[in-house]
Amino acid sequence: MLNGFRESTSRYLGGNIFGFLRRPLKVGRTQFVQDKHGLAITVDEVPANSEESRLGKPSASMKSTSGWLSAISLLLNALLFLLLGLALLLVWHFNTRRNGFSLVTENHYSWTYGPTAILVFVVAIWRQLDYHFKAAAPWIALHHGDADGNDTLLLDLTSPMQPVSFWLALRRRHFGVLLTIVGFVLLKIITLASTGLLVEDLTDFPDRSVTLNRNTKFNGSFWNITQPFGSQDASIAYAAYGVLARGVLVQDQGTTADLAYERIDLPEELRNRSRLVETQMNAFIPSFNCQQATVSINPGPYGTNNEQTGDTIAIVSPQCQLMGGAQPVFVIDASFQLCPKTQYRGNMVRVNCSTTPEDGTNWQLLTLAKVAYDQVLNGSTTESALAADDSNVDILSWQVGIEQVTSLLCRPSYTMGKVNVSYDFSENPPIITAGTPIPTNASLPGFEDGDLASRFTSSLVAGANMFGDLTAQSDLEEDFPNTMFKIMAASISDQGRYEALMGGATMQSAAERTFQQFAIQFADKYLLEKDASEIDGIAISIANRLKVAALPFWVMTAGFACMTVLALGAFILRPRIGLPPEYQTICGIAMILNQSPAFNSLIGRLRGLREKEVARKLSSYAFSAIPDKESHGASRIVVEASLRGDIRPSSEQTSNDDPSEEGKAVWWHPFLARKPVVVLVLSLLLSMIGVLELLQHRSDTNQGILTLPGVDDTTKAVYTRLLPALVILIVATSVNAIDFNIMVLAPFSALRSGEVSAKRSLASSLVNQLPPVGILKAAKNRHYAAFCSSTAAIVGSVLTILVSGLYTPEAFPGVVTQLGLATSDMFNTQWNNSATDDGTAALIVSLIESLNTSYPSFTYDELALPSLAKPNIPGATAGLLLQTTYPALRASLNCTAQDASSFNVSVQYNSRIDTTSVTVDASMPLPPNCRRGGPSGNLSTIDVTYRAGFQTNSSYFGKVLDLHVGPYDAIQGDAFGESDPGAQPDNPPGCPSLAFVYGYADLDRPEQNAITVLMCYQEMQTVETVATFDLASMSISTTAPPFSQRPFPNENTVQLLQSGPGGETAFSYRIQQHMDQSLSVFNQTQFASANLAEAPVDNFFQAVLFGKKPLPISTLVGEENKAVMLKGINAFYRRYMAQAISSKMRVPVDPNDPAANQSYPGAVYNVSQVVRLVQHNRAKLALQISLGIMTVLTAVACYLTKQDRLVPHNPCTVFGVAALLANSRMCSPGTFDALKQEGESVKYRMGWWDENQGVGYPSVRDEASGVRKRYGIDVVRDIG
Repeated sequence: MLNGFRESTSRYLGGNIFGFLRRPLKVGRTQFVQDKHGLAITVDEVPANSEESRLGKPSASMKSTSGWLSAISLLLNALLFLLLGLALLLVWHFNTRRNGFSLVTENHYSWTYGPTAILVFVVAIWRQLDYHFKAAAPWIALHHGDADGNDTLLLDLTSPMQPVSFWLALRRRHFGVLLTIVGFVLLKIITLASTGLLVEDLTDFPDRSVTLNRNTKFNGSFWNITQPFGSQDASIAYAAYGVLARGVLVQDQGTTADLAYERIDLPEELRNRSRLVETQMNAFIPSFNCQQATVSINPGPYGTNNEQTGDTIAIVSPQCQLMGGAQPVFVIDASFQLCPKTQYRGNMVRVNCSTTPEDGTNWQLLTLAKVAYDQVLNGSTTESALAADDSNVDILSWQVGIEQVTSLLCRPSYTMGKVNVSYDFSENPPIITAGTPIPTNASLPGFEDGDLASRFTSSLVAGANMFGDLTAQSDLEEDFPNTMFKIMAASISDQGRYEALMGGATMQSAAERTFQQFAIQFADKYLLEKDASEIDGIAISIANRLKVAALPFWVMTAGFACMTVLALGAFILRPRIGLPPEYQTICGIAMILNQSPAFNSLIGRLRGLREKEVARKLSSYAFSAIPDKESHGASRIVVEASLRGDIRPSSEQTSNDDPSEEGKAVWWHPFLARKPVVVLVLSLLLSMIGVLELLQHRSDTNQGILTLPGVDDTTKAVYTRLLPALVILIVATSVNAIDFNIMVLAPFSALRSGEVSAKRSLASSLVNQLPPVGILKAAKNRHYAAFCSSTAAIVGSVLTILVSGLYTPEAFPGVVTQLGLATSDMFNTQWNNSATDDGTAALIVSLIESLNTSYPSFTYDELALPSLAKPNIPGATAGLLLQTTYPALRASLNCTAQDASSFNVSVQYNSRIDTTSVTVDASMPLPPNCRRGGPSGNLSTIDVTYRAGFQTNSSYFGKVLDLHVGPYDAIQGDAFGESDPGAQPDNPPGCPSLAFVYGYADLDRPEQNAITVLMCYQEMQTVETVATFDLASMSISTTAPPFSQRPFPNENTVQLLQSGPGGETAFSYRIQQHMDQSLSVFNQTQFASANLAEAPVDNFFQAVLFGKKPLPISTLVGEENKAVMLKGINAFYRRYMAQAISSKMRVPVDPNDPAANQSYPGAVYNVSQVVRLVQHNRAKLALQISLGIMTVLTAVACYLTKQDRLVPHNPCTVFGVAALLANSRMCSPGTFDALKQEGESVKYRMGWWDENQGVGYPSVRDEASGVRKRYGIDVVRDIG
């Protein structure tokens, strides 16, 4: 007997079906019996008076059903859903109790995919249960008896879409099927909800105690080690000026406007897990303790010999005396020097105000006098004149008057205290807030008030030249240079004029703030030592926690509860009848026909009709499935068909007029198997790949795909999980529908393709298997199309998992408003006094390069930006950003390296002073438009002789030099340098103005000498720049996401500005004196960097080598390093010039100049207002690959499957399969014994068969002769 049948059948009606078939069938005689049920076509003649003897008692096996429909299976399903619901409730309980769950990994794919992946398997299990309920529905109706053929033989609940199946089941009252369909849809909803079940949320935790690591602590003795008594540090004065006058930030933590405090370590781990940390720190609280004083200034302290003859100042009140030393000078000797009409002159001197020795000397007298001069010159009535050289001026008369004096008496002191410091990590960098300090009236051992006063004074002395060299010319300035008063004036006025200090209260406030800043900078640098001790703090922790979203949770919880009820309902409504064995296979239907000859005959007469005609004819019959027994006791099922009412068989009903010939055949064409539908599904898959790519491009370029209408968890879940999952579910369902048809047709396609065994055809069913089992079975039986389609369907089920990690909500700055912006100033590139006044640019750049301070307003790195007026935004809140694109100004060098033949190098040793020096004599050619070299201005070269001295026999060196063309005074002027800036005019436009000489010199090994000489032109560029400002302060924002980048210049928009009327582009700024006197690089000790010190590597090159963008000192030598050094020189020059441009070239916009009054488009953003839907590339790529695999596999599966003209009727119905088997030899009496004996050698085929040859069937391979009457399935060759 056929092994395939043995493998595919199960125990039924008390024994194996093959044991029943092993004996000849007792066919009996078919007879028509008229009774109240109409004409009954029965199989065996049985006693009419014994219903029980005809049907037999149902055995236990008759009550058995498919394993999926068994009580145990259904109860296990109910238990599964109950456990899933309870597990979900348990997760919700701990989620609420613990405020979410800690993230094991930051990879969001792991926890977004997990719940969905589990449910994919659950859906697969329920899908099988749903299928078996649907497949059993016709047999349940037959078992009830007297069933209409349309409700049984033609009933198909498995292949239609679920809504259609639901309607069909509802009409026919298949309530078990209704439950499984509802459960299937509900599971899909649960799966959709599961994609948004777990969400990542930034969660605050209650205050908790934490242990913090303090990395600095105060030590009163530490200063005498790090700054020995008598040493001076100008960086204190520089830093104080930067903070007070230019608003730069010197330290990110440790100082405020009025105190210094210890620092704690802020590791990244602490920042990530805490929103706010607060601790109490030791604080250094300085105070200047100023009070008003009355002084008297002597306006005529000079005698006829120009020497001082009397005191310049006397303290009237309080009772204090000047300390020993020179008297402070307030007036100029008007008989000897030309004086300004008015001069403000300030002095600070130490005084003794107490009889107590320990604190009496720790007082400072600050006096600012407004002095008026009236001079009459010989031959002139000019009241005032200024000249660099007044030696030949004859002053006939003069008057000096003290118009106003403001004086303060201040006592430097400090106290230690405690201060609460909080670190808010919600911003980057963190917002640090120091509370009100609590003084303890204690001091640091080893550091007294007098020490603080002396350090304050020494810092002022060190910074005496930070505003420029004190020369005879500076004595005549309207504001006489004094470091203390310069800083005080700059702290209260943008112009930095002394006049603003003449009010007593104003001067007192400025003096106290200035001293405090000096003291704070000193304490921060010299009184804090490294420490690693632990201190207690309080932290409001913040962490990304994994939380259960409310909407998906309740959907899933309610869904699992409903599924539990549905599974229990399915258990109650499960089939309790004995179903035919393997009724889902061709083999199972063949056995039914074999056992029901009359039913076989009826199907054979109807098989060639169209579906509507078949339905009409079958409606005349009532069908029943009757459990029966053979004479020897074997159980079986017989299908009976009886005519309804008084209908008698007619020739139409009983004739063998079979219209199923090839020319008249009708074919089953399922909607989802039609080529247009297949093409549509494949196009949908391909379009999804393209749409994902387009959305990725939009997400990357537009900071997300779209703006979410809300930021609540429900909105985020809908947009990020549920809607994408719904779209993907539709796509996957389309592929599943095609896969179902291909799996259904797989056995028929194998039979149509050639001669196959029962194992690959009659006994093969894929739709009633779990997907992995179905794939393995398809591969084993060489159903390659089904293998491809099933694989595509499994990949489709993974899509829902992948899409759960495709989108996340991310916060982006939202546009509050669009507006036009106007600049409040512009740049005038004329810098007439560039040799003597750079507006403290060198001072500010010293802080930027040495201490990495912030940039002053409207400057950043190499750029100077025009000032923007703060726009008036109604309802503006904190955290708004303003972004615009507008032109910035940038200086740049255009340098040419001189050929080695154009300069000579000599290294010499001077034994008298024990010094080695290198001398470079260079002759630099001038361009044709600037042949003005030499004092007379008629040479074609500039001759430079530069000498650098050093204490060792070899050294690196570097120097920036101003270059001068003639004509100039041959005695006072020079071709290079700035020995007397006032004696030499600026170069004309278009001429070179800077030279750089640098390299390495070795006295003992001349072959090691390496020198580079550069001659440079200074140019000015405009460049369009994207800049972002904090709206509240109008300061440049560099940290607010997503604008965490510096102002960005568009290099494609660079334009050179003209320096002269002839189109020249070279400017003649003179920066050398500022580099020599005001620039200091404090973060290195290799070379002296005091503003009056001479070092072989000058301050400019120190900034290049050790500044904000340092270079190795070895870069000064080597041909391979020339480009790197030139880039470094140009970069620092640009950074310095950005500050010089900002300080010296800003002019107000002329309201009458249309060109200057331009409007620039801007946008105001709220950094925390807009949440955008962002698509992730990794998940997108995984989806695209999966969709591509599905497209290819589905296309291959459709290509390999013959879906057109394959079967005449729906193979998902009993009639559709039976029509292919009716009247075949397989269903003839006695055939099965012979088939079993042949085993696997018996082959089957589906095609056209000749029924006119009787029992002696010819080979069906020869289809050229004979009449083809029947299309169906049969054994290939004769048996017998």
